[in-house]
Amino acid sequence: MATQLNLVGLNADNAYIKKIKDALSSATGQEIPLINIDKVKRVAGVSAVPAEFVFAGGQALKIYIRAGADVFKAELNGKGIVLSGDFSNDLKMTFDNAVTGVAKQIRDGQKKFELSRTKEKFKIPRQNQNTAVSSKSISVQLKEAQEQETILDQQIVERTQLRDQLLEQIEQAKAVKEAGQSDLGKFDSAFGGSNFVKIHAMTGEDGGKSGKKALPALHLPSSLHISSLAEAEAYWNQYFKGKTYALQVHSRRTPDKGGHEPISILVYFGDTNHAYSEKPEGASHHNNERVISLERAKMLDQIIATIQHPHARLISRGNDLLIAAPVKGQQYTVALTWRDVQKLYSFESAHFKTERQINDIKFNQTNEKKNKNKGGLQKNKSP
Repeated sequence: MATQLNLVGLNADNAYIKKIKDALSSATGQEIPLINIDKVKRVAGVSAVPAEFVFAGGQALKIYIRAGADVFKAELNGKGIVLSGDFSNDLKMTFDNAVTGVAKQIRDGQKKFELSRTKEKFKIPRQNQNTAVSSKSISVQLKEAQEQETILDQQIVERTQLRDQLLEQIEQAKAVKEAGQSDLGKFDSAFGGSNFVKIHAMTGEDGGKSGKKALPALHLPSSLHISSLAEAEAYWNQYFKGKTYALQVHSRRTPDKGGHEPISILVYFGDTNHAYSEKPEGASHHNNERVISLERAKMLDQIIATIQHPHARLISRGNDLLIAAPVKGQQYTVALTWRDVQKLYSFESAHFKTERQINDIKFNQTNEKKNKNKGGLQKNKSP
């Protein structure tokens, strides 16, 4: 019997809506944190309900659903698109064709969509030949346009940050719902799934195991190609944001020559840009503004390698520093913070330090004893 929908009562919990959501999420590789269901409308002489699916990457798909549980019209980011199927609930082939076609358009257009949101183009209007010459010179008009561009760029950054915060709140709410109210439950649900491995790397004060679900270490693709903020953000979001990795910190020396056995740690990477950005030159300590650092961005693929095979380990203001070997007077440094409640480390930043800065930190190690934490890295001596 053909499916019939009650368009008036259609909502995000409807089985047909959930079927579309799950299929699109799986085909695009993106979560769909938001679904907007509109009221019944007459579209091209047909009664339909507009349903908008907002993807984690920011793109929005609006489909027009008929009572027969199929779709006859769709828009992607406000523009009409041609469907390769009708999302029919009764015909698997046409449903799958629609999902495959839409998913391809979303994946192929993601990079262009992100770039369009981070940059606005400005044009100085041509002067009408029939009007008097403007009192403003071209240079003045250009300066005003540049100032306006700066303001709009800042607004884009602020709106993007707000969107990311809302998405993070949605994920946290989902984690709490799935795992209960305990802190450990929140981390389990936030980082769980079929692609995760269960490990028991850290032991609590009571001798009990604090089990976490974490991704195994992976070999990251090269980040040397990164040339813009959008590319750096895309790399971070794909390989780091919201993920917990189970890592092994090795010594430069073997145990029989004074080195330590590999130290098992968990490292959580949150929603931060401190791995590929820096404060503007001359900015005060209280200024939260950040700008792209291509030097750091091109080293994103070295973060896990530096953590697992550091040239040296130090403590600075309570943070654990894992430091790569010096190159041209500079040493790539990853800073981790121990979170005692969750029994894991959180990533703080990755940046370059001069050999002189590293030597100053070494000189201060005696004073750092007061900042000692209970993490596994400080229970074992440096490489």
